[in-house]
Amino acid sequence: MKKDLDVIFKEEVHDLIIESYNFYEDKSDGLGERFLNSIANSLKSIQKSPNGFKKVDKFRQIPILKFPFVIIYEVFESSLVIYAIFHTKQNPVKKLKRKK
Repeated sequence: MKKDLDVIFKEEVHDLIIESYNFYEDKSDGLGERFLNSIANSLKSIQKSPNGFKKVDKFRQIPILKFPFVIIYEVFESSLVIYAIFHTKQNPVKKLKRKK
């Protein structure tokens, strides 16, 4: 049986998730929870097929369904490192700076 990869979040990712959750929850009750569920579903998809998503430079990315975000990650032997959850309407240069 295949063991799930350990998921490691960079600190700034936690901050962005909380900030985005609060933003969506302020817009509509329950929307923040749907955002968190969408992130969880994307993470499950990564666990099932870590190398199955688009590669940009040395990083992979997967969209968060129904929200304008992508998860930027890298696959290692026993772990996934989540470098960013990036709003797709931001300047892509920011995305590259966050990962460094």
